[in-house]
Amino acid sequence: MGVVSKMYCKIWQKDFAKVPIATKELIFRDLQLTYQWERTDKTDREMLAHMSAMHRSWRSKQKKRHFNGKSLDDVIASVPAGVDSSDWQTMCEIWTTGDERLIF
Repeated sequence: MGVVSKMYCKIWQKDFAKVPIATKELIFRDLQLTYQWERTDKTDREMLAHMSAMHRSWRSKQKKRHFNGKSLDDVIASVPAGVDSSDWQTMCEIWTTGDERLIF
């Protein structure tokens, strides 16, 4: 699930609830190929909630590991593996300004 979450949800996005419907369908397609579960509205909601929690936890770990206690220039230069550098810069700017309203 972690690989799927990183493919379809940028680090600066808060969760999966607001990703486009077409993106959600791609997520479910990929997960169904791996986990073979029966899709219902309930399982879709549960999967999105679980993936959102995993994503928020991963973001928090990246912040602790790469952001806290460093200068903005050092933080931007230490892009975590698997994260696009422009997405990382956006996330760092959001963390620096504290403007969570920018995250969707």
